[in-house]
Amino acid sequence: MEEFAKNFEKVIAFEYQGFFGKNRLQKFWRLTRTSYVMYNLLKLYEKNSRKDHVICDVGCGPGIVDAFFAKRGFNIIGIDIIEPLINFAKEYFARKGLDGQFVTADITKSSPLLDSIHCNTIISIDAIEHFSDPRKSIHNFKKLLGNGGGKIFLTTPNFGNPLFTLMERTWDVIGKTPGWSQLHITRLGLKQYIRLFLHEGFEIESAGTFMFISPIIAMFSTRLARFTSKLEHYLLKKLPVGFMLYFTFNLKKQE
Repeated sequence: MEEFAKNFEKVIAFEYQGFFGKNRLQKFWRLTRTSYVMYNLLKLYEKNSRKDHVICDVGCGPGIVDAFFAKRGFNIIGIDIIEPLINFAKEYFARKGLDGQFVTADITKSSPLLDSIHCNTIISIDAIEHFSDPRKSIHNFKKLLGNGGGKIFLTTPNFGNPLFTLMERTWDVIGKTPGWSQLHITRLGLKQYIRLFLHEGFEIESAGTFMFISPIIAMFSTRLARFTSKLEHYLLKKLPVGFMLYFTFNLKKQE
């Protein structure tokens, strides 16, 4: 995480370029991950009830993704261990005139600050692979949801597919990312994550992989890539080789 903090300006620049730049592959990669979470949140909460429910984005980074949710009326609390990224998120929301709360905290450790935060839903978009202790992180997810229970929508790279590791290292070599492969310290696959969440008492609503051929197609046609991505969603249920994992976990309300 120290290396991540040193490179925070590169991280912010890369994230911003990924969402708003001209590289179709980068934009498709980021928006597809975000769309999975957005689709589920929009389905879960009606427009007039979104402010009444708290959404925690664990591993929120610079808050660029959170702005998409805040613009749609969601009550967002962003949590990240890197203080410069949290400071940027606060400034970014202020510039955009958006409501949101951002706190610096380590999800892998217990703290009074984390204990003071309670939410109805957790989102974590390509973040858990940066957490040093996934088991403790999931335990703290459970504490954030509290006795009221709730849902978790999570995406993360599929380290169960060795092709992703090859692609990741190639991406670093050509200078597209500031040392991402060294920062991916939790390298798990589909079944490993499921076991960890089940151990903490969560139920699985859905789990699978996405993005295999579609990111390559996005380099030439975003529209065709979206269509391909929809086909992949069904095909990869039986053949979990996609480069990304998606999960929806549910924690029941405790009586």
